[in-house]
Amino acid sequence: MLKKRYNWIIDRPVVISVVVFGLCLGIVWGLKICFYERSGDFWQGVFVEAQGMLLDILVFGVLILWLSQQSEKRRTIRGYENEINFFRGWESEEGVRRTVGNIRLLNEIGCTKVRLNSCFLAKAELRDANLQGAVLWNANLQGANLIEANLQGAELERAKLQNAYLTDANLEGATLSEANLQGAKLNNAKLQEADFEKADLQGAVLIKADLQGADLRYAKLQEANFEKADFQGAKLNGAKLQNAYFTDAKLQGAYFRNANLQGANLSKANLQGADLEEANLQGADLEGVFGLTVDQLREVRSLYFVKNLDPDFENQIRKTDPHLFKKSG
Repeated sequence: MLKKRYNWIIDRPVVISVVVFGLCLGIVWGLKICFYERSGDFWQGVFVEAQGMLLDILVFGVLILWLSQQSEKRRTIRGYENEINFFRGWESEEGVRRTVGNIRLLNEIGCTKVRLNSCFLAKAELRDANLQGAVLWNANLQGANLIEANLQGAELERAKLQNAYLTDANLEGATLSEANLQGAKLNNAKLQEADFEKADLQGAVLIKADLQGADLRYAKLQEANFEKADFQGAKLNGAKLQNAYFTDAKLQGAYFRNANLQGANLSKANLQGADLEEANLQGADLEGVFGLTVDQLREVRSLYFVKNLDPDFENQIRKTDPHLFKKSG
């Protein structure tokens, strides 16, 4: 118990300085109240000067202590960063363990914007880690545990995240262009406004993930699972979505222009206002979709072998655009 109290005092010098100032000021005021009226001009002046001196000591003392703490913090951060630099690129369990340890230590002192570019962190245990704004481009995070990690605004361009665990992770506004996330688990992940342009998410699982406003243009999303995911306003122009699962997904206002949705499962998805111009829906499953209109379907590239299309829609489109149901070259 005494050790804990001692550590508490040592870790809070500014607070202790204020307390000491308060005690000293209390003593001065106590003496002033008792003797001020009975003392002469000399002692009255002493009391006034004592109060002023105590205030000056407090101001300058707190300032010096704060500057000293900040300087010590910078030296500590520099030490951890130097060790990370030393192990950068080391493809060994020791290097991974030491780098993770330094990340944890940096988090303890409130540092999240860690430079981990090109670091080898395969199978790293980074659950709950705070890497908000961190630099991780070209980092190897294959199979890493990043469950519930904070990667908001992180730079992950060309990062290797195959089979990584990112369930409940926060990647809002993160940059993952050209990153490899094949087979990654991103269930319930926060991916609003994230940049996945040209990223590879083949076979990734993003059940109930929030991808509102995300940029997935020209991404490889074949056989990815987006069940109950939220894609409202997301950009999927030119994306490869063959055999992807969008069951119960929110796709309102999403952009699928020139996307390949061949064989995709869109059952019970909400496509209200979605841009399907030149999208390939060959063999796609449209059972129970919401918000889809005839006008949207007339804009697509192909409806060849489309499944569970509303009969009324099919009759209307066959009358005006029969070529959509023919096999395209």
